Amino acid sequence: MNKLIIAFVFSLAFVFSGYSQKEKLSNYSFIVVPKKFDFQFSDDQYQLNSLLKFLFNKHGFHAYFDDELPDVRRCDGLRAEVTGDPNFVWTRVTIYIKDCEGNVIYTSEEGKSKLKEYSKTYNQAMRRAFESIEALFVQQKEVRVLKDFEDSSERKEEKKVEAEVVSQKDNPLHLPVSKYANYTNAGKSFLLRKTNEGFSLYEETAEASDGLKYTGKVFVVEGVVFFEDEKEQRYIANFDTSGNLTVEKEGGKVTYSKSN
Repeated sequence: MNKLIIAFVFSLAFVFSGYSQKEKLSNYSFIVVPKKFDFQFSDDQYQLNSLLKFLFNKHGFHAYFDDELPDVRRCDGLRAEVTGDPNFVWTRVTIYIKDCEGNVIYTSEEGKSKLKEYSKTYNQAMRRAFESIEALFVQQKEVRVLKDFEDSSERKEEKKVEAEVVSQKDNPLHLPVSKYANYTNAGKSFLLRKTNEGFSLYEETAEASDGLKYTGKVFVVEGVVFFEDEKEQRYIANFDTSGNLTVEKEGGKVTYSKSN
């Protein structure tokens, strides 16, 4: 009974380990296969590199040679390395899969072959080594080229700035574009509301029945911004690029600072 339990535990551990490896490799979107491994004397010797690329593509990976790789983020992908060890009896091949920093994240089972001809023995050993990778049933994510990331947070910020530049060009007086805007002045809160004629300014106060006390209106005449208070006294006014409203009264300028 104990032997059965131990065997069951080991089988579960094997299954979970394989699932973990599958998920880890599937989280990347491509793998690069070098055209020459360290034990080779020329590019794609014995067609091993082409064979490995073919096997990766056949079993859920997006495999490329270095010169085929599209314009992608390097760390979205993996890199394959292979060691080959021919000797008198066996030719041994092991496949290593590394991340962009050179860390080995998966090592295949050793593939062995006793065939005498180098081209055939390496081919057979490579296929046998790849069997452990095939058994993971990896399915890599879609390859995303750099232009797909144009709407990243950095690009979104650039677009926001571009939109603000266009907005300022179309709105040289920097008038508020939203229906409502909040302001503060001398510790008091104000509400600017857009109307058909311009804007109305209200002080937020508990003394008013609806919580808002009318203090004036803002409007534009022939490209000049004016503020007219509740007593119908009219003053030159302006909005700055931050949306703050300044009214030029006789006693000095009064600024209503826009709140976020």
